[in-house]
Order: sequence, then C-alpha cells, then structure tokens
Amino acid sequence: MHLDTKMKYNQGLCHEKREQFKADLDNDLKLINKLRNDGKLGKTPIIVINSFNKFWLEKATNILDGKRHSGVVLTKCSCNLYKPKKHKKVFNKMFPGCYLEKPGRHHPYQWDLVISKGGVKC
Repeated sequence: MHLDTKMKYNQGLCHEKREQFKADLDNDLKLINKLRNDGKLGKTPIIVINSFNKFWLEKATNILDGKRHSGVVLTKCSCNLYKPKKHKKVFNKMFPGCYLEKPGRHHPYQWDLVISKGGVKC
C-alpha cells in the first residue's frame, strides 16, 4: 500500500482535515480487506504496510488482522524522503494551513511494519 501524497485536504479546520484523512485511510483498509475476503486479491494475498503514521498502522493491524513489527523494509532512500524539510513540504501540500509539530520521519525507529496474511497473524 502507498499513501497518495498528492491528495489535498482543503476543506474545514485542521482537525476536520485530519479526521477526513483518517476516514479515508480507514475506508481504504476496509476496501482492501473486502477485496481480500472476496478473493479478488488472489488465493493467499499478503498485505504489507510500512509507515510512520501510527493511526494507519493501528487501523491496519485491527482491520486487516495483521501483526505489527518495528522497523522498515524500505530502502534507505525511501525513508530519506521524509527528512524534516521534505516532510513539512508534503504535509503543507496535503493539509494547507495546518501545522506539523515534529517534522521528520527519516530514522528507521520512527517506522513500523504491518504484515497481514488474511487472518493468520504473522
């Protein structure tokens, strides 16, 4: 799974933008779970999410019945995309007018991994 960082949440106050973002993530995970349960993702799909977004990781663990692990499986280059300056830029583009308190997610300890094998804990 990959988050669409080109998405813009323009409507409402910052907390409303954040809630819409969370609702979109929740809906995406529910859709993926439905597609998996309906057999549309193959016979034995494995879903992997690597992120620093704690809400997304928690929801993925619950909705997809996955197991959460510390660390990343992404290349160092991928993590380096979220150094403070770039993280602020992406955040400001997605959530215009909102403030990011602690920018920067370029250290592996800031990322977690969720692996789901369709109801079988990994």
